[in-house]
Amino acid sequence: MTWINSLTAMQWIVLLSIPTLIISLYFLKLKRSLIDVPSTYLWRKTIEDSHVNSLWQRLRRSLLLLLQLLFVAAIIFACLRPGWSSSQNIGQRSILLIDNSASMTATDVTPCRIDVAKTKAKEIVRSMTGNDVAMVIAFSDRADVQQGFTGDRNRLIAAIDNIPATARTTDLNEAMRAAAGLANPGRVSFDGMNDIQVAEALPATVNLFSDGGFLSLTDFNLGNLSVRYVPIGSEKISNVAIEAFSILRNEERPDEIQAYARVASYGEKALEVSASLYLDDALIDAVKIKIEPDKEAGVTFDLASTDTTRGVFRLVLDHDDQLLVDNAAYAATRPVKPGNVLLVTSGNKALEKSVETAAVQSIANVRIVEPSILLDEAESERLFQSGDVDLVIFDQCRPQRMPSANTLMIAATPPTGDWSLGEKTGPVNLIDLDRTHPMMEFLELGSVGIIEGQAVTPPEGGKVLMRADIGSVFAIAPRGPYQDAVLGFGIVRQSDKGTELNTDWVRKRSFPLFIYGCIDFLSGGVTQEAAMTVQPGQPISLVLPSRFSGFNVFAPNGIKSSIEPTPGGQHVFTATESIGVYRVQASNQASAASDDTTSISTESQANNKTIDVFTSNLFSPRESSIATLPDLSIGGEKVAGLVGKSPSRIEYWRWLLSAGLCLVVFEWFIYHRRH
Repeated sequence: MTWINSLTAMQWIVLLSIPTLIISLYFLKLKRSLIDVPSTYLWRKTIEDSHVNSLWQRLRRSLLLLLQLLFVAAIIFACLRPGWSSSQNIGQRSILLIDNSASMTATDVTPCRIDVAKTKAKEIVRSMTGNDVAMVIAFSDRADVQQGFTGDRNRLIAAIDNIPATARTTDLNEAMRAAAGLANPGRVSFDGMNDIQVAEALPATVNLFSDGGFLSLTDFNLGNLSVRYVPIGSEKISNVAIEAFSILRNEERPDEIQAYARVASYGEKALEVSASLYLDDALIDAVKIKIEPDKEAGVTFDLASTDTTRGVFRLVLDHDDQLLVDNAAYAATRPVKPGNVLLVTSGNKALEKSVETAAVQSIANVRIVEPSILLDEAESERLFQSGDVDLVIFDQCRPQRMPSANTLMIAATPPTGDWSLGEKTGPVNLIDLDRTHPMMEFLELGSVGIIEGQAVTPPEGGKVLMRADIGSVFAIAPRGPYQDAVLGFGIVRQSDKGTELNTDWVRKRSFPLFIYGCIDFLSGGVTQEAAMTVQPGQPISLVLPSRFSGFNVFAPNGIKSSIEPTPGGQHVFTATESIGVYRVQASNQASAASDDTTSISTESQANNKTIDVFTSNLFSPRESSIATLPDLSIGGEKVAGLVGKSPSRIEYWRWLLSAGLCLVVFEWFIYHRRH
């Protein structure tokens, strides 16, 4: 039996004075009634009354007095919070780790695993004594500190209630490291001195509420941490999950596309499930899949490649199990929108042929114009400043005003900025290139010969992509929301013989690859048919046209997120929490309101203003295998689950208050029966 003081000293003084006051009232209590009596009887009653009014008169037996004193005693003991602490009770410093990954949405316990985990965690908080402190950490594939160390039970309970369920995968490592950083302070060493502990070690107890669906931390050093694992869920449970779903073109029949899926069963029984394929919410096919216990099965849907097979595909397993988040998967075809490219050249046949290849034509619409157009101010304004062009290639010429687009300038520099070209010299030998850049990753330039060229010096913030023995000869630099790339040597040159080749690069396979890479990167067209997919909460890299002032990404739940353009057109988007299809629109084209949390209809999202799409799917065998682990391995130690036990404190004060209420009701009944 343990006690927890709930009142201050002054409050105790007031409470303990109540029994004395009740007894005093019974000493002073007079009860008079009008009756006809003989005179001698009146005198005898007067003497008795004088005895009753004496403070030192012996108190007579009274059931009502006894009931009232028992009621006050129950209140006093309830304020002491009597209870019985089990062996799993919280320590003085406790860290509550609550798993909120996808598997914790399983409904094998009522109402679901994460709600049960939160209930058990709140039981621990309510059992805290006055000197105890605790903190709350929610974890999935990352740790989220909901509440730092505090003894305020209300704040801890509110933090637990605010933990959301997610569709993320699980990784205990980050959460345990956050906990260890509080209990195991770091060490520092100086020259000639041994390592010194920088802070006092503060041991803590980690109460882990999870189903155990994560990798064991075999190399983790617990140090001053002790772990108590509270398993949530059932050990024997079956589940069916979609572990892969994609849209592919049939290599043998290019006029067809295939929807391929891989379905897994986690359980001890063979199952037959129905898989239904929807295109934009319309059912287009359904099959039966037989799956052996703890095995996988593949299914393929053959579809004709027409405009009617473009859109959002959804595969649904018609099977009633305890985890629904992995019973549906999404794939989509991207809106094919080639970039608009303008080539300004005066008869460079090699360059013209390189932009007329089938590969380039598949990613861009290319128009070729003469440099004389640069002299027509009105026409230049119409072409270059309208925003309809994604990339302008200037072949040994330059405009008076840079266009509102990305540019590739060959043997020329922008009229503005800090670009510069050195003196012409030759021959030029290429010696190095940056293969990490998308425009250069597939090139081999070791044997390229160049008659003459110029060193290129980019402005501050620029990046050199190709070097020669004369210095850098190809570089790229941002210009506001746009990118400018400059090549320091021409493809052709003017000589006494007229126009002739300046390099043998045009005879090599790497030249059309170079032109293709430049157009693909700088034009920002969307050409891949299948949309990318990512697991919930994981970042995805988007390449978007730089001609727009910004973009909106609409999540499956209708929430809108805004992203700003970058000079390279590359964006890293992280708000991928919801499973489903995400649509990207230019901010000046979106039909929704400007508020970042505005929801829009599916029709508005799916209109032709969509620039790109991608999907988010669980696709995690570890999350779909939802059988709860009875014990864990952390830091080389086996942590057994507290099966059948709740790490809580059994409270008696509620029963005392209930007993006190019953005493008051009984006292009221006795009093009115007598009167």
